[in-house]
Amino acid sequence: MAEEEEIDKDPNLWALPISLEVLPNYDADYVFVTLLEGKETSNRFDDIKKISIWKNLTAVKNNHVYAINMDTWLGYTPHDIDVQLKEAVQLLTQEL
Repeated sequence: MAEEEEIDKDPNLWALPISLEVLPNYDADYVFVTLLEGKETSNRFDDIKKISIWKNLTAVKNNHVYAINMDTWLGYTPHDIDVQLKEAVQLLTQEL
């Protein structure tokens, strides 16, 4: 897998772009989505949500997709991590 090779090159790598076609390779029970602000990003995500690759992901089928704030979730201070954990617990335990 090309992603694994990229990670091996840089163990501090925190993100890689992937194509929609490989999303099923990352199928998970829960998906957390961070979106940049703006209409273009919002429209693009709306388009993605319409395609079968997205609709067939386990998390999507089970309504386990959560939009999270990039500013909150990309921090690594003890305070940031505390806020992230509290938000994760709230998201994962809320009634659907």
